[in-house]
Amino acid sequence: MKNIYLLAIIAALLFVGNKVLCAQVLISVELPTIESKKAWHQLNIPTYELIGNTAIAEIEESKIASLKQKGFQANIIDRQPGMAKCMIVSDYDKVPVIKETSIWQNAKMAIIKPASKDIYLSREYKPTSGR
Repeated sequence: MKNIYLLAIIAALLFVGNKVLCAQVLISVELPTIESKKAWHQLNIPTYELIGNTAIAEIEESKIASLKQKGFQANIIDRQPGMAKCMIVSDYDKVPVIKETSIWQNAKMAIIKPASKDIYLSREYKPTSGR
């Protein structure tokens, strides 16, 4: 009887460990040159956005080390990926009313995860015009 419990615990730990190793994460990858962009596209990694010289993609966390070995500067920006939950905002620094969590940003753009799906309906949010 104890052996059955022990086997069940080991199986559960292996299952959880496998899920962690295969977990999808959202990453940003710097692609400063044409050559790096070409090399990135040859990897056939689904890319959500290419913002300037930064690719935003979803990948298994266990594959990040391989990307770094190939010379890519990859950083995890979200451990609960899904661009459907995110918004890309330009002139992020000019919209101080949005009190959202930025998961990635550069000088002009940001990717944020709104606390509410109704952010556009909020009376506090007034998008700037003249982009």
